[in-house]
Amino acid sequence: MRIAFFSDTYLPNIDGVVSSIISFKKELNSNGNYVGVLAPGAKTMKTKDVFLYRSIPFPPYPQYRIALGFDPIIDFKRNGFDVVHCHGVASMGLNAIISSKLFKKPSVATFHTMLPLATSYLSENSTLQNFFTDFSWKAIKPFYNSFNTTLAPSLVIKKALEEHGVQNTQVLSNGVDLEVFKQGSTNLKKKLGLNGKVVLFSGRMTKEKNIDVVIKAIPLISKRINSSFLFVGDGPELEKLKLKSKGMKNVFFTGRVPHSQITSYINACDVSVSASTFETFGLSLLESMACGKPVVGADSLAIPEFVSEKNGGLFEPYNHEELSEKVVEILSNSKKYKSKSMEALKTAEKFSIKKQTKKLERIYEKII
Repeated sequence: MRIAFFSDTYLPNIDGVVSSIISFKKELNSNGNYVGVLAPGAKTMKTKDVFLYRSIPFPPYPQYRIALGFDPIIDFKRNGFDVVHCHGVASMGLNAIISSKLFKKPSVATFHTMLPLATSYLSENSTLQNFFTDFSWKAIKPFYNSFNTTLAPSLVIKKALEEHGVQNTQVLSNGVDLEVFKQGSTNLKKKLGLNGKVVLFSGRMTKEKNIDVVIKAIPLISKRINSSFLFVGDGPELEKLKLKSKGMKNVFFTGRVPHSQITSYINACDVSVSASTFETFGLSLLESMACGKPVVGADSLAIPEFVSEKNGGLFEPYNHEELSEKVVEILSNSKKYKSKSMEALKTAEKFSIKKQTKKLERIYEKII
């Protein structure tokens, strides 16, 4: 099959959407398919399988860009794609719909981002936020109903889409590449000056990730365990978060890290945490699990579908005290830690990219 991935974000951005695209693309290619990625870029650049188009920054979130023009439609036809797979809802989403309709090609869309919960980027006014939330759901229905099927990364997202009128939904979880994310030794702990047990947050430094909740938990954890805290990733909130943690000991921010190096940072740590209430899946936690790390996540949206007391722990959203309790509980009991680590590995195996890609290929085959 020749599959076109239309996305509003791609490398050098690193986020859940990009990580998902990279993993699925790699596995689909290894199974004998051809995958082309069509996405916005700083300027138009084309290789044999990545097509980047001239674009402008999206003002509320300048790390993301809006592609200009309809060149993706021309490239779709020129490259003889069999299937449209949409990973975005902005300009590239529009290009995906037009390509599918114009050339009568089957289409799939993955619902990656809970846009109705991202209204704080558009306005701080609560009335306007409610308006944008309602508007988002109303726009989501006709957009995703333009595709043959919509893939939800988790059951809770599938139910939410159906409640808002999106039809033909299926659950296809994001997959983790177990050949990339695996246990291993690293000298990064010494190189970065990390002392004691290391608590990791890996992901975009954005409002919806609630990273300030993790920062509030740092003094409570530090009082009870010799520990360091590593924040891996870039984003619009990075400098603000650095200020919030100013004066705290053993707190390190790496900024942007190349995708190929993330595994080394995970393996330098002991437990991975997320306070996000925004996750349609939670791939960064699963990547940590694949490295044998117990994880602690907010009991919200998709996270409780794969995080439990067996492989880590859940805490009440925004409750930094409970977050600290869960982390201390895991790190202070070696027997419990080993048990949770083994369960984390078992969980990651269930979501391997090989298994998820086989499911995706069957979905493609049904609609062709």
